[in-house]
Amino acid sequence: MTAAVGAELRVLPGLGGLDRAHWDGLTGTARVDHSYDYLCFREYMEPGAAFVATAWQDGDLRGALHGACSTPDSALFSHPWKQLSSPQFLREEAQPQEASGPGPVENELHRRLGELTGTPHTPGAPAAGPRELTERLGECLTVRSFDSSEGCLRTGQQQGPAAQRLLERLVGSLQRQVSEGLAGAAGAVAVPYVRPGDQALRAALASCGFRRGVLTGVSTFQLPQQQNFEGHVAGMVKRRRRRFKNELAEFDRSGLRLSTRSLLGADLDRIVELEYRNSVKHGGTPDLARLRQARATMGELLGERLRVPVLELGGEIVGCGIDLFDERSYIGLSYGFDYAHQGAEPWSRVAYPMLAFYEPMRFCLERGLREMRMGFEAFLPKSVRGARVEPRECWIWHPDPTLLAGLGAVLDLFTARSESFFAAHFDLRLPAPDTTVDL
Repeated sequence: MTAAVGAELRVLPGLGGLDRAHWDGLTGTARVDHSYDYLCFREYMEPGAAFVATAWQDGDLRGALHGACSTPDSALFSHPWKQLSSPQFLREEAQPQEASGPGPVENELHRRLGELTGTPHTPGAPAAGPRELTERLGECLTVRSFDSSEGCLRTGQQQGPAAQRLLERLVGSLQRQVSEGLAGAAGAVAVPYVRPGDQALRAALASCGFRRGVLTGVSTFQLPQQQNFEGHVAGMVKRRRRRFKNELAEFDRSGLRLSTRSLLGADLDRIVELEYRNSVKHGGTPDLARLRQARATMGELLGERLRVPVLELGGEIVGCGIDLFDERSYIGLSYGFDYAHQGAEPWSRVAYPMLAFYEPMRFCLERGLREMRMGFEAFLPKSVRGARVEPRECWIWHPDPTLLAGLGAVLDLFTARSESFFAAHFDLRLPAPDTTVDL
């Protein structure tokens, strides 16, 4: 009897209901974004109830899907309804200054959202948003990690027919939680960041009746082996090499000095302050006390896997990054800078590329790490420095066939816009729903 057929399924309330040894036996320790400690940190950060769908065979954990239920307080990338009602993912061209109101593509989104929520949209009236979608569809059981939605299966067993069958059963266990009213406010299941090359998961989701769309993507630097930073820069195409050298030379003139710090020591408050300032600078409204507690918790859970590169000026920290790394990958999480610091502000334009790209890249090359994962959106500053853009597929299921069809219509609109955007800017073609691509 195969594990898929004979496995016992349990949906648990987060990793607190699971022994660490079982999780480590499933995922190993190579990927920090699948580690027990990182997912515990995600559970701490998510306002909604965590869940982990698990499959067991002979007392061993054979597979799992981890995530959290969305709530009105969930962040944009943890709440599918916020994304589906956000015009930013339509990639619509800017309207002329004299134009007012939404453009034609946004109007079409408003029309489809109105049909989905049962409140036909009237031009000029407020469009249906996350609140109206939640009232109509319920909240969403959302499967995600840092920049992907993946099934956690045993090493060497992630693909193939057996993996697909096991994933179908895990996905089905979440569907039953929703259908039988066992998932609280959740009325839908979303797996929003599937890699186009994840053949087993894509096939499982299609088999389980999910609808698919593409709203966003991620950026990743693929790094050469056995090459130092200077050699890597020297081998770049001329335009990119010139950008690197110019920004590195400007940094050398700035008087800023690089070092690394910790979230566990006396620098925590300053690092959090810089992250807070950067968020406010770009329109965010962070809760400073909660942000400090989050970073303290992150330091306690992920200590040795964390890096905090900083920029100092006159002995004071004026810029910082907060990153993770494992045996293969480097993950850029957050950035902070003191734009109010009189001596540092003129150098803010070189602080970001130094902390986000160049210092981490040097670290990776020195240690043989294969990739730098830079997260969602903000594609241009990453791609001009050599990052590859990779799409992510959003798969959503609802038990009501009419509402599922309405969700499909909204997802189709975003997919059409994404196809045009990725082709025009990155010469990237999206795979068809029934095909895969090795990224």
